[in-house]
Amino acid sequence: KGTETEEETETLLTMEENKNQQIDPGAEPAEDGDGEEAQERDDEGDKDRKNLLRQMDSLHQQQEDDMKIKNDLVKARKLAEGEVVGLHDDLDNAEKSYELPDGQVITV
Repeated sequence: KGTETEEETETLLTMEENKNQQIDPGAEPAEDGDGEEAQERDDEGDKDRKNLLRQMDSLHQQQEDDMKIKNDLVKARKLAEGEVVGLHDDLDNAEKSYELPDGQVITV
C-alpha cells in the first residue's frame, strides 16, 4: 500500500509540474514584465511542490500509524483468543471434577 500512495503522490507531483510548465500557444512574445510573471509562476510551483510533499509526508505518517494500530489490535486479539481457550479448558476441567467439603476431589 505504501508504494501505491507514493506512486499516486509522485503522479500528482508530476502532473502539477507539467501544468506549471505548459506553454500557452497563443502567448505573445516575451516582454520585460514576463520575467516577473515567470518568477511568480516558479514561486507558485515551488509552493505547490512543498504542499504536495507535506501532504505526502502526512499520508506516510498516517499509514505508519494505521499499521501500528492494526498490529496492536492483532496482538490484543491473539491474547484474548488465548485467554478464551484457557477459560474453556478450565470450564471443561471444572465440569469433570468436583471438590467435596472435606477437600477431596472427585473426577468424573
